[in-house]
Amino acid sequence: MYNLIITAILVVAFFMRLEAYMLGLQHGKQLDNKIIPSVIKTPIQAIQEHEEAKKVKAKQDKEAEGWANLMAYDGTPQEEEE
Repeated sequence: MYNLIITAILVVAFFMRLEAYMLGLQHGKQLDNKIIPSVIKTPIQAIQEHEEAKKVKAKQDKEAEGWANLMAYDGTPQEEEE
């Protein structure tokens, strides 16, 4: 049982090292081409950006709805609700 756990940990560690090596190569190529390497976002940064984008989208949707209502108005008087 312990051998299976140790083998699983070693396989995961191998693939993590491989991924880190490939990321290093990618950043090296970007630096060679005078491009600033991309930065990996933390989960907190990703959540904050997502929430901010949702707020901006909601505001834009509300403004777009208002403009659509203005452009669709044909000059007829509106009915009063009781």
